Amino acid sequence: MLKQRIATGLVLVTGFLLALFAESPVFFVGICVALILSAAWEWSALAEVKGTLGRLSFVLLVAMLLGFVAANLGVVNVAKLQVLEQSIWFMPAFYFSGLFWLLGFVLIISYPASQPLWSSRLTRIVLGILLLIGTWIALLYTRFHLNGQFWVVYVVTIVAAADVGAYFVGKMLGKNKLVVAVSPGKTREGFFGGIIASQLLAPIFYFTYVESMYVNTLPVIAATGASAESSLAGVETPAISLGLFMLVSGLVASVSVLGDLFESMLKRCSGIKDSGSIFPGHGGVLDRIDGLTSAFPIFALVLLTLGW
Repeated sequence: MLKQRIATGLVLVTGFLLALFAESPVFFVGICVALILSAAWEWSALAEVKGTLGRLSFVLLVAMLLGFVAANLGVVNVAKLQVLEQSIWFMPAFYFSGLFWLLGFVLIISYPASQPLWSSRLTRIVLGILLLIGTWIALLYTRFHLNGQFWVVYVVTIVAAADVGAYFVGKMLGKNKLVVAVSPGKTREGFFGGIIASQLLAPIFYFTYVESMYVNTLPVIAATGASAESSLAGVETPAISLGLFMLVSGLVASVSVLGDLFESMLKRCSGIKDSGSIFPGHGGVLDRIDGLTSAFPIFALVLLTLGW
């Protein structure tokens, strides 16, 4: 099982990096669309949507919303496959995502008492749409932000490190359950092990890249069609201190646990162990990206608020 997990993980990482650093950003956007729609299919099972036609209808609805959001929030010119200027809608969208995950936190810590509030099929469908669309907006913003490729790698790596750190520390030292009703296997010791892992990794990112993160151009295409070099020259990022960077890394690692626990809570409600089996040894798409569904929106809010 471990060898299978490692082999699958290496394939996923390789494909992810190839798409992220491809010459055209369309490849990465396409991969994100495929992952989110696959996650939508799996979420339809968590929401107990009946029948193949019903589940496909949910996926189609999510697909239409992905296109609508990308085109109308000023992110992507779908016809020309161009990335546009930053939208005024990002800030309210990320604040809404922040409120969504605050609500998710309350529902998680109060489970099972909270179950009647969200267990209806319609409520779970709405929650799935909000979660997936929020992830989509945050992914687009992060990828097409200044130094976006680095930031995407950073978030994914911090979340992965937190997951690995929590697993091994929890196995070795875990005694006190984190939220036993939702996920009996998670411990407080494991949670803090994940935070420590993020803190050990953060200085590596900082001293190899972040400390010297001053650039003169933004890797976006202006709405007018002009190149980034000609329309946005002279833009610089603010200085980023190591202390603040480590604090943000700890925050990203912490909130990634919310995505994991939120999916676990819905699995318990629907009686599902794994969201899918598309990735051998890893389960479904949601099982792999659950931490990212909370980490990316919160990080995008931080990124926008701090002006990095």
